[in-house]
Amino acid sequence: NWAKVLYYNEMAICHAGLIESSMSLGYAEEAIFILETIRPNLKKPQENGKYENDGIFKLYTFALCNKGEAEWNLRDYDKALRTFNKIIDKFERIKKSSDYYQALFRLALILIDEGRSEEAIKVLERMGVPEEDTRYGARDLEKASALIDQKKYEEASDILKDYTKNWWVSTFTFRKAALYKVRCLLEWRKNKPTEFEEDKKEKEKEKEKEKGGRRE
Repeated sequence: NWAKVLYYNEMAICHAGLIESSMSLGYAEEAIFILETIRPNLKKPQENGKYENDGIFKLYTFALCNKGEAEWNLRDYDKALRTFNKIIDKFERIKKSSDYYQALFRLALILIDEGRSEEAIKVLERMGVPEEDTRYGARDLEKASALIDQKKYEEASDILKDYTKNWWVSTFTFRKAALYKVRCLLEWRKNKPTEFEEDKKEKEKEKEKEKGGRRE
């Protein structure tokens, strides 16, 4: 049974790379079925950290992540939201893990895809990851994307400018931030031209002040 679970989880990941592949979903559901048969109490929320270091529990949440990813790829957003919420519910009363943060992040991305950007931002803010965590940048970029969807271009721009500075160069975060910044500027100029021009002039004044300060 353990060999099957590991095999199904691996196959779910392999097939996840195929667009709209139902194979990934099938393998993930097989892994979940075996684990729930062996340990029926996995279906219930965990309490007091009892399964915090339990390998079976980790395999279970990993399989649920695979299931949610597959449902998302198949554009079955309602089912994907339920699956990722299931993972989140299981960790609410115990120590958080990478599966918990991944579930919150994926939940937010699905909400953005559905045009529910305001809800997505609230989910992203629940992540609460430390600044040194690599997920911090990814979370901020998706928050900026959600703000662009809401036409809050200035707020989005403020977030993105921190990730297009020199120390991020040559990183995936820098490249993604640069793309989001282009999108932000294009939509800003198109949808709010007056506000865009005012912001542009303000930034030009700030640059002039900086140049003057350097000469002094």
